[in-house]
Amino acid sequence: MAFAIPKTVGIAVYRNRIRRQYREAFRKLVISDPNSVKEGNYLIKIHSKQSEKFNAEIVLKEALNELFEEHIA
Repeated sequence: MAFAIPKTVGIAVYRNRIRRQYREAFRKLVISDPNSVKEGNYLIKIHSKQSEKFNAEIVLKEALNELFEEHIA
């Protein structure tokens, strides 16, 4: 799991905080339901400064569900 967070989101300290939050959310997601995440490499791009206001676990679940639906279709 890798996160691409451009400099437009904020300074390095802010981007790293967002990255840590999303990494922890991904870890919790895998622990709670290992079958929900298919094996592979993932790159998720965080686009906006508002990223920290959203629940990272919900955002990751939605992103992964969309990815898997597109891959199946």
